[in-house]
Amino acid sequence: GRLADFSSTGASVMLPRAALARRGETSTLELRLGDFLLEVPCKVAHLRAGNDCALCGVSLSFPDTDTQKAFLQLLE
Repeated sequence: GRLADFSSTGASVMLPRAALARRGETSTLELRLGDFLLEVPCKVAHLRAGNDCALCGVSLSFPDTDTQKAFLQLLE
C-alpha cells in the first residue's frame, strides 16, 4: 500500500478496496527511502473502505529505541 499519513505513534496506509484486515491484527509497516528500509511492527487500529481504496490505520509498536529514533527522523 501507499502511505497516506503518519505521526509519531501511527500511520494510515491506502490499500486496495478489497483489502481485508481486522482490528488488533499484527503486521509490519515497511518504509523505504532510496536503499534504506525501516520495518516497524504495528497493529491494525481500523480499516475504512472508500470509493477507490481502503484506508488502514495502524498503531506502531517500536521494538527498540534505535528503530523509534530512525522513524522519528523520517517524520521530521
